Amino acid sequence: NIFVLNSGIKKVVFRGALDLVQEVLTAIPDIVNPNYNKNWKIKRTFSDNGTGVISVIDRSLGFEQRVFYEGVIPSGKLFVKDIAKNIKKKLPEFLL
Repeated sequence: NIFVLNSGIKKVVFRGALDLVQEVLTAIPDIVNPNYNKNWKIKRTFSDNGTGVISVIDRSLGFEQRVFYEGVIPSGKLFVKDIAKNIKKKLPEFLL
């Protein structure tokens, strides 16, 4: 039956994709220091909108301003190469 075969193939492909997603999520580092790893940058936000937001007084421009930092985010595509080094499966070329 073609429908059953097709359905079975989709399950196998979907399961493989889920395995890859889990492996990538596991490879994301728990701690990142953007001062040493330029593939990550600090995420600024415009308000103290929740838990985990750090409020700092910045005087670097010659006046005081309150800035909020919410964590780190990838600074470009290069972080994918770091993750690719830490997983078993090969990522598609268009991601690298």
